[in-house]
Amino acid sequence: MFHLSAAFFVFGARQAAPAPPPPATAVSTLKDLFLFQGELSWFFWVALTGFCMCNVATMLGSTPKIKFAHGVPLAVLSCFGGSTLAAICCGAPIVIFVNEKLVPTCLAVYTVMYYLREPPIGFLRSPLGSLLASVTYEVMRCHVIIGSAGIATSSLKEGATVGPLVAGLLGGCGGAFMPLDKGLAPLANGSNWRFMSAALGSAWLHAAMHDPRTKPTIVGAFPVFADASYVRFALISFCVAMPLVARFTGFAPFGANPLVPDAKVKRS
Repeated sequence: MFHLSAAFFVFGARQAAPAPPPPATAVSTLKDLFLFQGELSWFFWVALTGFCMCNVATMLGSTPKIKFAHGVPLAVLSCFGGSTLAAICCGAPIVIFVNEKLVPTCLAVYTVMYYLREPPIGFLRSPLGSLLASVTYEVMRCHVIIGSAGIATSSLKEGATVGPLVAGLLGGCGGAFMPLDKGLAPLANGSNWRFMSAALGSAWLHAAMHDPRTKPTIVGAFPVFADASYVRFALISFCVAMPLVARFTGFAPFGANPLVPDAKVKRS
C-alpha cells in the first residue's frame, strides 16, 4: 500500500511540475543579447557605451579644438538627435527624458574621451576596437530605429504609414546630421549606409509588424516572424552584419559606412 501511494505521489508531482524551458540555442542566445533580454540584459550598457563612443569620436574628430562646454550639447545631439526629432514630430516625450540612463552615460563617455583623447580613440581604430565599435553601434542604432518607429505607430492614427517610416528614418540617421548646420552634407559623397539602412529598417518593421497588406504574406512565408521579437532581431542582425561584410570584403551595396572608412567600397 505504501509503495502504491508513493507511486501516485511521484506521478502527481511529475504531472504538476512545469515543463523545463527549452535549451538555449545559438540563435536564441544571440537574440537575447541583441534585444537586451533575460540574463543578457547587461549588454544594453555595452551597446550604449559603444554607441556613445563612436558618436563622440566622430564629433571630436571633426571639431578637435571644441571647448568642453560646447561639446556637451553636441555630444547629446549627436547620440540622440534622431530619436529627439522623431519624438518631436510625433508630439511624444523625447527619449532622453523618458530613459534617464542615456544622458548620464553619454556625458560620462564624452568627459573621458574629451580629456583622454588618444587612448579611447586609438582603441576604436584598432582591429578589435573597430569590430566592437561597429557591432555595439549598430545594435543600439537599431534600437533607436525600433523605438522611433514605435513612437510614431502608437502616437498616430491607426494604419498610418508615412509617419512610422519617416520616424524610423530620423531615428536611425538623424544624429548624423547634427548639429543642424551640417544639413545633408553626410550624403554629399553618395548614398550613406546609415540613411539607407534606416530607411530599409523602418520599412521592414512596418511591413512585418503593422501593415495589414504585407504582414500576413511575410508571416505566412516565414512563421517565425509572427513573433515581433524575431522581426526586431532580423533587423539588428542585418545592420550588424552588413558593416562587417563591407569591412572584410569591401562590398557595400547599401552605401558607405562611416565606421568602415578604409573599405574600398564595391557596389553591385
